[in-house]
Amino acid sequence: METRSVTGLVIREKRVSEADRLVWILTDEVGVIKAFVPNALKINSKFLSATQLLSYSKLYIKPTKDETFRISDAKPINVFFGLRKDVRALALCGYMCELIATLAPKGEEAHEFLGVALNSAHLLSENIADFRLIKAVFELKFCCLAGYMPDISGCVICGETESDSFTFNCNDGIIYCGECDGGGRKISKSVLMAMRHIVESDRKRAFAFSLGDQSLDSLCAVCEEFVISQTERHYKTLDFYKEL
Repeated sequence: METRSVTGLVIREKRVSEADRLVWILTDEVGVIKAFVPNALKINSKFLSATQLLSYSKLYIKPTKDETFRISDAKPINVFFGLRKDVRALALCGYMCELIATLAPKGEEAHEFLGVALNSAHLLSENIADFRLIKAVFELKFCCLAGYMPDISGCVICGETESDSFTFNCNDGIIYCGECDGGGRKISKSVLMAMRHIVESDRKRAFAFSLGDQSLDSLCAVCEEFVISQTERHYKTLDFYKEL
């Protein structure tokens, strides 16, 4: 069992003793892993910043018998200081971390998942984009990467692509035009265009669009409903974010 290096984002941490920490990490090469970090909580520990929640680090890991890794060395790449200054940004990242644990693969390459997560954390940390936009892109992009890509190219019944309004069925991930309304959440053409942009763009360009407040609220709501419908889970971290 040889030591290997990976880069990853810490998505969960748990104190297991006075000095030791257990962490869950979204890595580029092996997806989400669980790792034991000895002496991580000591003030002079070389692991302290590199293995704290929402740190992006280069990690040297060695597998153990119980499918948990042991970290022998870690060097921080980006600890996203800005997130610690804004409780709403930190709360939104908490929800994103729960989605990562739910949707990201385990035991296989997760480069695209990690890229979306890092781009989102950067935008939040630097306060570059509206939280609603970041949240919506993250939710929809992660669903697509996990195999829950919606079919929003045109009305599922007649094929219409340019209607002024559509209905999005979050359970089936399909759209209906105004004349073929099959039930679901009504969305405007601008919201649909934003969803298509997110689905079709790479992880960097996916965030590069703008919407008015009302349309952004609608996009945020429909992407949230879609991810909840597809994962069939209730997210307490989302409840906490919304309360702030």
